[in-house]
Amino acid sequence: MRRTLAALAMLALAASACINMDPVTAIPNPLSITPSRPPSILSPTPILVYPTSSVTPTATASLPATETPTHTASATFTATPTNTEPPSELGINLLGCGMGFDLTHGMGEVTNAYVTIVNASGLDLTTVCATLSAADEGRPHPDKTVCIPSLPNGTQVTLKLTIDTTYRVNTIVSVAVTSNEGISAATDEVACQDLGSFQPSPETLGVVQPIP
Repeated sequence: MRRTLAALAMLALAASACINMDPVTAIPNPLSITPSRPPSILSPTPILVYPTSSVTPTATASLPATETPTHTASATFTATPTNTEPPSELGINLLGCGMGFDLTHGMGEVTNAYVTIVNASGLDLTTVCATLSAADEGRPHPDKTVCIPSLPNGTQVTLKLTIDTTYRVNTIVSVAVTSNEGISAATDEVACQDLGSFQPSPETLGVVQPIP
């Protein structure tokens, strides 16, 4: 018991010795006060979780390529004439002439020429006209030119052509033939032979007949 009391007394003396009972006469210099270190705060290191970016492919509409049409001729067409017949040829056969007088038209001596026109191997011709001319021709005679409506292929016709000529002069004549199809023919200037009584029959003149 005694020991306990002695210990308490010694503890009281030590406490009183530590207490400074002197009065404060000046404000302490703050610069002489060493601040205490701030306490260390331990905090767990945050775990940063970054979102994983998921790249989703974007569908891009791809239009089909537009084909440019290429014009390529697959075949070459050659115009073929449907008509395979040879070009039309007119033949002129001067049979001869005969002398006469034409008082009806107020003319004296006239020359009558007998001409056979032959469509031997051509097209059917229309408006076929024959014209007689002479070097000593006077006034135009109405029968100087004679026409027929048509002369089919493979036919012929004999015509009588008349011109006003000089009396008792050897007549040099020529004949020209035309058609609507542009087919034509002509003879050279020749001395027309006198047929005399061998002139063609009037019933056969201007009549289209097959080529014999």
